[in-house]
This record gives sequence, C-alpha cells and structure tokens, in this order.
Amino acid sequence: MDPRATSTLFAPDSAPLARQDGPYGGEQDASAEGRRPAELDGGASSVAAAVDAAAEDRAERRTPASRHYRRAKADRGGETRQRLVLAALDVFGRYGFEAAPTREIARRADANLAAIVYHFGGKDGLHRAVADYVVSRIGSQLRPTLEAMATGDLAALSRAQAIERLQWLAQSQVELMLGTTEAELWARFVMREQMEPSAVFEVIFDFMAGAHELICRLVGIALGEDPASDRVRMRVFTLLGQILVFRFCHPVVLRRLNKKSLTAEDRAEVAAILADNFEAILLGVAR
Repeated sequence: MDPRATSTLFAPDSAPLARQDGPYGGEQDASAEGRRPAELDGGASSVAAAVDAAAEDRAERRTPASRHYRRAKADRGGETRQRLVLAALDVFGRYGFEAAPTREIARRADANLAAIVYHFGGKDGLHRAVADYVVSRIGSQLRPTLEAMATGDLAALSRAQAIERLQWLAQSQVELMLGTTEAELWARFVMREQMEPSAVFEVIFDFMAGAHELICRLVGIALGEDPASDRVRMRVFTLLGQILVFRFCHPVVLRRLNKKSLTAEDRAEVAAILADNFEAILLGVAR
C-alpha cells in the first residue's frame, strides 16, 4: 500500500499532508515539524477517532450483511433443505439419478449449489434423502391402515375377515395415490427406480416388500394357500396393479373418463369397485 494513501485514512476531511524525508531515511509528516510534544499529544484523540472510524469502515465491508453472505446463511436452514428435497424429487423422477443436473435442482430450490453439499454431502446424499422422504411420506399415510390390517392373530381370521382387511387397503391406497398432491411426484420417482434401479432402490424395496408380505398373509388366508408361495405373491401383484394403474396411467384414465381430475366422489367410486373386485376374485379363486 502506498504510504501516501494512509494520510487520507487518518485525515479523511482534509487534504493529504505533505511528506518529507525523515532523519532515518523514511518519511515524516512535514506539518509535525516544530511541534511541541504537548501539541502532538493533544491531537492523539482525533487521530484515534479517525483510526476507529477507518476500522469500522473496513469491518463494515467485511460484515455478514452482504447479499452473498445472507444467501449462504439462509441456505443452511431447514427450509432450504426441504426445498432441495422437493426439487430433487421432481428432477430425479424426470431424468434419473445420472442425468439429473444438480444446478437445476439448486435453481428450482432457489438455493446455492453449495447448499447441496452442506446439507447432504453431495448428489448421492441428496438422492438418498429423497428416497427416505418418499418412503416416509407414503408410510405415514398408509401406516394406520397397515397396522390395523396386522392387528390381532391373523391366523384366526376367517376368509371374509381377511378380504375385509384387504378392502381397507384398497380404500387407503386410492386416497393416497389419487387424493394427494405429491402423489404424482412419488409415483414418478418410484417408477424411475423400477426402470433404472440405483443405490437407493433398496430403500424403496424394503418398504414395498414389508407391505407386500403383510398383504400376502391376508391373501393366503382368503385363498387357503401358502402366503409364501409364488402363486400368492403373484396374485397380490395383480390385485395391487388394479390400484396403481389409476396413478401410473392417470392421463389415460382422465381422458377416457372425460374428466380433468378425479373428485372425492370419483375416488370413492374407484375404491368401491376395487373392494368388489377383491372380493369377487378372492372368493372366486377360493371356490
């Protein structure tokens, strides 16, 4: 830094002080020549004030009030994390893990790219967080029904009771898949994992396998067959497919029904039809 520039720092409201060579080859303030020590001491307070003001000015330029600092600080919050998960849910579902651009995820979440690393450690961690989120959201809505279906001694259930519990599932699944705003995003993400299994496929599989096993037990009771047999497991997939088609083929369903959306009454009708189908199929096979 040019020594002459320091003179303006300590005397911001006056012209720069003249400089001349000092006795030791450096520069000294010409205006100080001939001053008595007392005069110099008397000006110490003003000089100190100027120093303090300059320090405050430098500190202000470093203060965490800049736009970038505020953005970075905000990106560390829980709201940013949630926005990143929701943005990634859509992007991963559309493009798959490998092709999904993290810059696009950050843009949709209105966050810095670095926020992905801060919250998740990177793209892999974000992908896992999305899978956990999907399973958590679906599980939270289906759990009450699944727990009710598993209540008591299942081996003591009659065929009619087992079928009734399966009908509970049909009703819950219809509301979950057709009556929930995020269901389309969940379905796309899950379907992507079926077509292109990645490291998070196990998260999806573990949840689906647990529900599938319970349904197999009830179908096995309704049919009087071994719930662990391939036949029963296949039967369960065909039953569930009747529900899932309304989600995965939603545009076709709406167009064929000449509807823009399925109302609560429509969903109730779908659930009633599924209940009838479950009963007809299972009782028919059991005969």
